[in-house]
Formats: sequence, structure tokens, C-alpha cells
Amino acid sequence: LNDCEAISTVLINQNITPPAANAGPEGQLTCNDPQLILDGSASANGPEFTYQWTTANGNILSGETTLNPEINAPGNYEVLVTNQATGCTNTATVAVTENTTPPTVLIAPPGLLTCATTTLQLDASDSSSGPFSYQWTTADGSITAGETTTNPTVGSVGAYELLITNNLNGCTATGSVSVGEDTAAPTASAGQPVGLDCNQPSAMLDGSGSSVGSDLQYSWNTVNGNIISGEQTLSPLVDAAGTYTLTVLNEINGCVATAEVEVSLDTEPPVISILPPATLTCTVEEITLDAGNSSVGSNFQYEWISQNGNIVSGQSTLLVTVNEPGNYELNILNNENGCQSNGSVTVMEEIDLPAVDAGPSFELHCNLQEINLTGSTNLAAGQFTATWQTTDGHIAANGQTLTPLIDESGVYQLQILNTLTGCANVDEVVVTENILQDFVFNQQDPGCLTPTGGLSFTDVLGGAAPYSFSIDNGQFFSPQTTYQNLPSGVYDLVVSDANGCTLTDVAFLSDPPEIQVFLEAQAVVQLGEGHQLNALTSLTDDEIDRVEWTPADQLSCTDCLNPVATPLQQTTYEVKVTSKEGCTATATTVLFVRKNFDIYVPNAFSPNGDGINDRFLIYAGGNGISQINSLEIFSRWGETVFRFFNFPPNNPAYGWDGTHRGETLNPAVFVWLAEVELIDGTKRLLEGEVTLIR
Repeated sequence: LNDCEAISTVLINQNITPPAANAGPEGQLTCNDPQLILDGSASANGPEFTYQWTTANGNILSGETTLNPEINAPGNYEVLVTNQATGCTNTATVAVTENTTPPTVLIAPPGLLTCATTTLQLDASDSSSGPFSYQWTTADGSITAGETTTNPTVGSVGAYELLITNNLNGCTATGSVSVGEDTAAPTASAGQPVGLDCNQPSAMLDGSGSSVGSDLQYSWNTVNGNIISGEQTLSPLVDAAGTYTLTVLNEINGCVATAEVEVSLDTEPPVISILPPATLTCTVEEITLDAGNSSVGSNFQYEWISQNGNIVSGQSTLLVTVNEPGNYELNILNNENGCQSNGSVTVMEEIDLPAVDAGPSFELHCNLQEINLTGSTNLAAGQFTATWQTTDGHIAANGQTLTPLIDESGVYQLQILNTLTGCANVDEVVVTENILQDFVFNQQDPGCLTPTGGLSFTDVLGGAAPYSFSIDNGQFFSPQTTYQNLPSGVYDLVVSDANGCTLTDVAFLSDPPEIQVFLEAQAVVQLGEGHQLNALTSLTDDEIDRVEWTPADQLSCTDCLNPVATPLQQTTYEVKVTSKEGCTATATTVLFVRKNFDIYVPNAFSPNGDGINDRFLIYAGGNGISQINSLEIFSRWGETVFRFFNFPPNNPAYGWDGTHRGETLNPAVFVWLAEVELIDGTKRLLEGEVTLIR
């Protein structure tokens, strides 16, 4: 209106700087951590700032307007930071992932528990492996071992559950399997009792009432009977009384059943008793054989037979009439059990010539000019007559008796006549004259086995027997021809015959020579090695009868002078040398055994297949080591990765190749434990570490 104007100035400041926004590090949800607290603490802080968390694909449980919201789902989370003073904002995003994959549980179908298989090993080896833990449980079964492995051992029927835990994310999974059993026993039936007799000496047993099938096995046995054949069938053939046991085995489940049957035996033979028979003579031409004390009854059948005699009558009775000498046999058959007995009797005939013996020959000498001959016969007095005759001698008296008196040398004949049978027989005796001419003796000098000697008169030439002998120059005579237990010395021998004539000789009994044996007093030998013993003796090889070493243990020979000894402990050996004359000498030596043993166990090996140090094994020097009783190798967690028993040292075939259950192990340090047995039975425990290098 008045065209006036006024001017005023104001200063305006601008603050459009966005606040700091930081959603924190990425996170991961697992079964162990199903919820997470996000960290926005690196964002701008102060009372002028507000916060707002949002997500399109996750889930916020609480705290969405704070720096630390709680979430429970994977996804992308965005934080909006607002400066209330300036109105400026900023955003930041963080990603949350999830790892909740459960383990895989795969359990193979188990077998059945049977009478033969009392434990089973379950198999879950196809389940998840790696950083997982395993736990088997059962409410109605029994786990005997391996409940924290994939292959536990169970010992009864029931349901078994496996819990597998992923040790990285805490997720678990379970699986179960049921174990059944087959313990049904088969049926065993041995049949009805069986009777054996002479008509039926054998019979087949009947096990047909037992279980049958291709998976069944049969076995018969007996302690007091006898099985001829068919022990492995249901119908064995037997031939003896006793108790027979049938065992039926189910080869599938190993279950057995048994049954018994009794077999009786009636093989009682008939009784045969025959009285001694009379003798057939020239006047007794027929006799009766009496078997009346034998078995009697309607069930018995009788028969007499003879190959060299003659039966007149009664052949099928117990009283039979015969008229010829010979052997007569009676057969009795029991028709009820089929058993029979045989008995025999011999009928003699007295029509032989009488036995006659003109007696021993005699020698006449100066002191014996006449003598009575000594005839004899098998006939009794009154049953015979005796008659002597001679053509070149002289009967002085009693020529009609058995003992005539004669006084000249010559041949004398005696005739005996049997007055009952009229049979006669003759014999003759020669009477000579004789003088003492010479004698022979043997001597046995005293020996080491017998300290005394002996003398024996072995032959006398000429003279008249009996002879008398003396070894003390005739002071004492005896018919004894052998003299034992005589000391060494000079003996005057005298022989005197029945005529009183004597001959003399001299015998010298000498003492045996002394023998000697020498051995080294002692020696030291390494266990497992040999030491030769050398026995020196004063005898030549031809003079030695035998060599004996005691004890005989660990010697290469026990009958030689130079055996090789390989003792297991300190041993005193004695050698005894015996000469062919029985003399002995002994010597002893002591062998001390040094029991040092050379064992080498490497501390590293490289099973890379180059042929050098590919196996870990135990090396031993010398012969002192009998065997390695055990070798066990453990991982640093105590797991057994190798185990072997009772094998020789130095053999790569028994060494460890660096694998476990077919899997190649990674390089590591392992602990080993071994038991070594020396050849004397002593055991040593060894332990150490070995490094596996690849």
C-alpha cells in the first residue's frame, strides 16, 4: 500500500545422516537350539532411537522392538533403526538357517534264538555313521554286550529299540526290532522192549515213533549192549542185552530229545552131565553111557553121534548103548529158546599090549660086582607074570620077578604077560662095566653185578653115575654140580663116581677190573641252545655194554657217550656206563641255564605295500621263545583294533597290517600289549607304543 518492505534472515541447519543399523551375525537353528536371540547391539544406541524387526519367511517370538528379538524359524530378518530426532532411518538384514535333519535308523532283520544259538548280534550298521551316538534298550529282552554300538549282542527274545543321536545338531531317531526263538524239541521214541535168544540172536530196534524229517539227525548208543549197524537210523540192528538210548537232534535249532529201550537176552544153554564110562575089554564088549543128570523136559531134544565109535541103541535118549571105543558126543537142543549144548565122553578099550620097562641100564665096577635089575609094568600085582632071559649075561637069582639078581654084563630081556587079557610084551636092558676117565667144568669169575663167582661141573667121561663133586680137595662131596657165591681164589676140584674112583683139577676165580667214567663238572647254556656232553671212559667201545643218561629229558640221545643237551632249567645229568661184564661207573655234570631272551618290537611301521616294514610284528632271536601267547593293539580311545593268540614270532603272516574290520586306519599312535612264553613255560608280559605311518 505504501510500498514499504522489511527483510529478516534465519539460519536453518540440516541433519539427514541415517542411523547405524547392524542385524548381527548369521545364526542356525538346531534340535539342541530351537530358538535364537538375534544381536542388533552394533546398531545406533540411545533414547532417540527406535527399532523394528520384521521377517517375511521367519517367525519372531518376542522383542521385535528391541535390539535382541527371539526367533524360532529360519528365514531373513530385517531391523529398521529410526532416529526420532531427525526422522532418518536405516535397515540391516541377517539370515538364519536351520539344521534339524534326524539320523537314519536301519536295523537288519535278526535271526532266531535256538538251542544251539543262545545269543544273537543285532545289525544296525547301515544306519547313520560318523558323529553319532547309539543306545539300545529293551523292556523284555536282555542285552549282554555292545549296547552303545550298532551291533549289540542279545540273549533272549523281546523287543529291542535303538536311539541314534546326531552329536552335532542333537537330533535323534529311533528304530526297533523283535527277536524270536525256535526251541521246540523233537520227539524221541525208542519203541517197545525187545527179547533176544539163540533163535533170534539179533533184532532191529523201532524208533519210528520219533519225529522225522530231513533236518533231523538220529544217534543210538549203549553202555552195556552192542549195536551191529544202523546207529544213525531209526532201526539199528543189535545183538546184546542192555539199555539202548536214541538221541534225536534237530539240526536247524540244535534241540535234542532222548528215549530208552531195554533189550533182554535168554541164551541159557541146556545142562549136559555124562557119567564116566566103563572100559571095553576082551570080556566087556558092550557098555551103557549115562547122561541122566542132564537137562530133562518135553522141550529138550537129544541126539548121540560118534565118528569113530558105534551106537547100538538109545541114540535119541539120555542112555545110549555102545560097543566100540571112540569119542561119543551128546547134543541137547532147547526148543523154546533155540539154545543147544554139546558134551562128549571117550570110551576106552583095554586090549593093548602091557607096558613093560626092563629098567635103567647098570654099570658094574670093582665095588659093584652084582646088582638087582629094576623092571616095571603098568599092571598091578597079580595081573601079570614076569620072566627074564639073557644070552650073554648071567642071572644069579629071582628070574621070575621084576628084580632079578645078575652078576655079569650083557643084554637082559624082560617079558610081561597080562593074565587078564593074555597079551604079552618085552623090553631089554644093557648092563656094562665102566671106569672114570675125565671131567669138564665151567667157571664164572666174580663180576661187578655179582661180587662172587661160581663153578659148575658140566660133563664126566666114564665112570659110573651118580657122581659126587668136591671143590675143597675132597673134604666134602656132594651130588651138586653147580656152586655159587664163591669168592675169588684157588679151588681144588675132585670128582668121585659110584665106584669110588676120583679125578682132580684146579680152578682159579679172579676179581673183575675196575672201570672209570669222567665228565666236566659244570657248564652254562643259553635257554633254547644245545650243549654237547662228552663222557670219557676207560673202556673201549667193544667193552661197553650200554650207556644210560638220567634224566632223559632234553637229550638228543640217552644211550650214547656224547649227547647234546638242551635243558629248560638247571639240570644235573648223570651218565652210567656198564661193561659187558656188568661192571658200572657213573659221573655227573651240572648245566646252568641262562634265560636271557632276545625280543625286538618296532616302534613304527608303514603298511603302504612297498614290501618294507608293511606289518607290525614281534621279532625273536635264538630258540628260547616258544610262542607269542597273545598280541593286542589298542587305539588311543582304548578300542581293540587287532588281537591274535598263540603264534610264532618272526612271521609276517601273524602281523598287523594297519586295518580294523577291513577298514584302513589313519596314521596314529597305538598301544600294544603282548604275552611271550619261553620254551620252559615261563611267561613274560611286554607293552609299548607303535606309530602307524602312511
